[in-house]
Amino acid sequence: MKANELTSKDLMIEDWLQDSFGNIGQVYRLDPGRVHLRLLQERPQDEEYIVHDIEPIPLTPEILKKNGLANDYYGSYFKEDEHMLLEISSSEDCISWTINFHEYGILKLEYVHELQHALRICRIDKDIVV
Repeated sequence: MKANELTSKDLMIEDWLQDSFGNIGQVYRLDPGRVHLRLLQERPQDEEYIVHDIEPIPLTPEILKKNGLANDYYGSYFKEDEHMLLEISSSEDCISWTINFHEYGILKLEYVHELQHALRICRIDKDIVV
């Protein structure tokens, strides 16, 4: 997914994104074609962007590790709940991650906001740190 492929429909409140300067922020409001981010800075700042001016944050081993979802090479996060088993896994030679859970199959994740959506689908209340 490239920045110009994102639409407001692809996003949810609390998703982590970045602007074209690399400033990271969390979505606090969505309007058609516009995204409002609360930027992480010394003094948090709210900014409004045209959706094509923001970019997804790549899902990296460092981000997964920071959130307790991976070790240095690969990782797994399991949650069993009713008919769901969530497993996030990766390998050292792969820059994308897969998520495997019953009833939904396997999804390929490349960006932080996609991981956030997958966790929400599984009803996992986990705040992701970037």
